[in-house]
Amino acid sequence: MRPCRWDKLAAPRNFHTFDDRITAPLHGYAGVHDYHTRASCRSYPRRVRVPTLIPHALDGPLM
Repeated sequence: MRPCRWDKLAAPRNFHTFDDRITAPLHGYAGVHDYHTRASCRSYPRRVRVPTLIPHALDGPLM
C-alpha cells in the first residue's frame, strides 16, 4: 500500500475525485478508471446461475 499525499486530500467534492486522488493510488491502481475497471464486481452477477436476492437500502449510494 502506497502512502497518500496530504496535499491531495484537500476536499474532494465527489466519489470520482476521491477515488482518483486517494483510493486508487493508495491501493496501487493507476487512477480512477483503472480502479473502477479492475475492482468492479460488474462482471460477476451475469455468472450467477441460481436465483439470488441482493437486499440494499433504498437510500444507499452503493450496492
